[in-house]
Amino acid sequence: MADGSQKDIVEVKVGDVLKGINQNNTVLKLKRNQYRGKVYSINGSDYFVTAGHPFMTTEGWKSFNPQLAMEINPTLDIGQLKVGDILVTDSGNIAVDKLDFIIKSTPVYNFEVSGEKVYYADGFLVHNK
Repeated sequence: MADGSQKDIVEVKVGDVLKGINQNNTVLKLKRNQYRGKVYSINGSDYFVTAGHPFMTTEGWKSFNPQLAMEINPTLDIGQLKVGDILVTDSGNIAVDKLDFIIKSTPVYNFEVSGEKVYYADGFLVHNK
């Protein structure tokens, strides 16, 4: 959240203000869908993200599936996220040491936000789909 607090993704609502890069961004719309497929983990974290979601790295936007990510975000140049990349987080940059996925059914959430179209999710700087 823009004030430094945190909420579980299921608790975020329209009107909440999320921290961006250079400004705060207001949640304009929420999307929740049931998803079955690959769900990814970074550095041994919980499995929390789908293939097409772009992460900011020190080299620009990257995702697990750049082609899918660019279909969703056609104005972005998105590269392949890989071990060795440096991710931008709300507490500093971290190196990607391990990437993994499982196949499962899970609810997935996305926000449409104002302004920069970016926000921090699980500490990672991500782009609005």
